[in-house]
Amino acid sequence: MKKIVLTLATLVSLQSCTSEQMTDNKEQAQFINSNISQKNVELYSGSRWMEKLNNNTEIGKLSIPGTHDSMSIKNYAFSSNQYGTIEEQLGAGARIFDLRFNFENGQFMGYHGIVRLNLTLEQVMATFEKFLKNNPNEFIVAIFKKENNNQEKESWVKYYNEKMHNYAQLGLVMEQWNSNNKLVDCRGKVLPMSRETYTNSTFVQGWSGNPNFSKTNLIGNGFYNTLNISDYYHVSTILGASINYKFEKIKENIDRANGNSSTHDAFLTYCSGASTFAYPVAVADRVNPKVAEYIQQSNLKSAGWIMMDFINSEKGNKLANSCIQTSITNFSE
Repeated sequence: MKKIVLTLATLVSLQSCTSEQMTDNKEQAQFINSNISQKNVELYSGSRWMEKLNNNTEIGKLSIPGTHDSMSIKNYAFSSNQYGTIEEQLGAGARIFDLRFNFENGQFMGYHGIVRLNLTLEQVMATFEKFLKNNPNEFIVAIFKKENNNQEKESWVKYYNEKMHNYAQLGLVMEQWNSNNKLVDCRGKVLPMSRETYTNSTFVQGWSGNPNFSKTNLIGNGFYNTLNISDYYHVSTILGASINYKFEKIKENIDRANGNSSTHDAFLTYCSGASTFAYPVAVADRVNPKVAEYIQQSNLKSAGWIMMDFINSEKGNKLANSCIQTSITNFSE
């Protein structure tokens, strides 16, 4: 019994220390972003890293940093996944966003589980529009999920279809796309990906939502391409065995992405994880640098699409940069 109490106390202490360290990392990341090495400045900036990439590159081949639960910004410890705003995440290089909405009072409102995030679809899309206007060579993948399972799906899908069509009419959204689209066709656009099936825009079929590996279909633009999703989001503790297990599952999907670079498949890997004894910030603090180091040292052709927590921290920044550098190394003009 004493050992159990001691272990729990140790976990709480470790997570508390990590939370303080990661809070300080916001300022550290701002310093790093403004003082990045001259070599990297010459290669890219966080807001314009796609501009030098070859137009004929299939977007599924790119190593792209993204953010998990992108709207869950600086709230409760158990449900906070990002420090930076959507705009700041874009500035850190993120080009894939995990957006979870409940349909309420005639609009999409952001949620993380039952936690209301006070961000609407209109606010997020306005941020995307402003960013793409200033950086027209970039593109953004927006993954949409219906949050709160007690809500019926029909009204959510109907509203989603209407909004995506309206944004497409305005020239902001590219409704039909797939992983084999060329970069030149996607520049300046938001590419919606719905986790709810049978929408009028590109959607994923077979995404189980369980903490496992899902081999799904990305359906859009007349293609049924394979989307390989690694999302082992249950991390039991922040001790070595749990963190290493999570890392090995991440590495497996990165290796799949690198080994299948000649196909039209896409690979989506979540580095995020949590549980009662492993808050998201503590997991990110341990997992992000391990993944960054693996990508940097492995001389990859592609790492796939990498989703992370706390991209606007020092360690999140390093992981994002490792993805960006891989794309630049392999697909620059």
